[in-house]
Amino acid sequence: MIFPPSFFTIMVHLTIHLTEEVKLGGPVQFRWMYPIERIFGRFKSYVRNRAQPEGSICEQYIADECLTFCSMYLDDVETRFNRIRRVDDHPVVEHDLGPESEIPHSFPFLGRPVSASRLDTLSPIERQQAHRYILVNSSFLDDYRKVFKSELSRSQLRRRKRGHVIDIDQHVHIHFSQWLKQKVEKNGLGGMSDDMRCLAAGPSSKVLNFSAYNINGFKFRIIERDQDLKTQNSGIFVSAETISYASSRDINPRSGNVSYYGKLTEILELNYYDSFRVVLFKCKWVDTRDARGFKKDQFGHSMVNFSRLIHTGSGEEDEPYVLASQARLVYYVEDPQEKDWSVVVHVQPRDLYDMEDPTSSDEIPPQVVIEDPPIQSSMTISDNVSDIRLVRQIEDLESSQIPSDLYDNMEYV
Repeated sequence: MIFPPSFFTIMVHLTIHLTEEVKLGGPVQFRWMYPIERIFGRFKSYVRNRAQPEGSICEQYIADECLTFCSMYLDDVETRFNRIRRVDDHPVVEHDLGPESEIPHSFPFLGRPVSASRLDTLSPIERQQAHRYILVNSSFLDDYRKVFKSELSRSQLRRRKRGHVIDIDQHVHIHFSQWLKQKVEKNGLGGMSDDMRCLAAGPSSKVLNFSAYNINGFKFRIIERDQDLKTQNSGIFVSAETISYASSRDINPRSGNVSYYGKLTEILELNYYDSFRVVLFKCKWVDTRDARGFKKDQFGHSMVNFSRLIHTGSGEEDEPYVLASQARLVYYVEDPQEKDWSVVVHVQPRDLYDMEDPTSSDEIPPQVVIEDPPIQSSMTISDNVSDIRLVRQIEDLESSQIPSDLYDNMEYV
């Protein structure tokens, strides 16, 4: 193919070097000039005396700093320190259950809807699943859950039937709501509070359905609304404590945190007959227990397959709901090479910074650490690019998490 001389322009020649620039500089958002140009444009607007532009910029900058400092001490005035954030998740209403109620501690009213509501009716199985998840997250009911479990164990002993731990736990998980309701109606439990009576009655089958909700500094949208938009706000990440059994005869099950990834399908406000309200997210969850639904690629990125789902909501024991306060936002990038697989990208809320103060305490609080991809000791670059040596500065070796293979792949300068 013969190209005319007019084809070889600077823009065509630029594409030849894009691959090398990516290898040398990494992601473009860490090296572009937009922030620099933006602050220069702001300084340019400070100029009032064209004969002395530098002095105008200095005086205006000092004035801005003084006003910013003074605004920290102003009340009832909107400043940059108290203005509404871009994602406004301040709750519209608050719980009014009294100071002795434990429900606000377990289900604090957080976030706010940012869409119109629609009145829907839950099916019996959907109502049971949503109510069961509320009871599971009610920590003040754990003692009564143990009472129900001991009653099941004693009844099986009287019938000379030995039940497995997994069967008893599953029965308690599914039928605890019915047992609690019967006990409260018959006053069969001591020390019953108003919170217990409220939860035992169960929620109304009438719920408010939203298409968007702000909470935890994130803006969530359901899949149906996300389909017509360029942005993606329907990815959900939840880290939940899960009990694992080695077999059906395992008498010592283990519990640990398991990561679940899903897509938001419904946003429901559950109403416990005006005693209190709680917002739930209904999602379709990827089966992270199976290698066909979740895996790590060669760079350490999490990958999910939404053709392998779990807790679809069709079964009585399914758990498609989570509390809105437990959800974190992620987005999924489709893998162009592997069909049905997507790469998970975690997102941090706007205006949220990890300002760790090591001088305040010797113990560092636990944090969610998203590990970097493994460092590669070699990089393939064209011949006209000089050799590159990767250097990483390590600070505070005792408190940082260092991959075991880091020293093998690092070359010091």
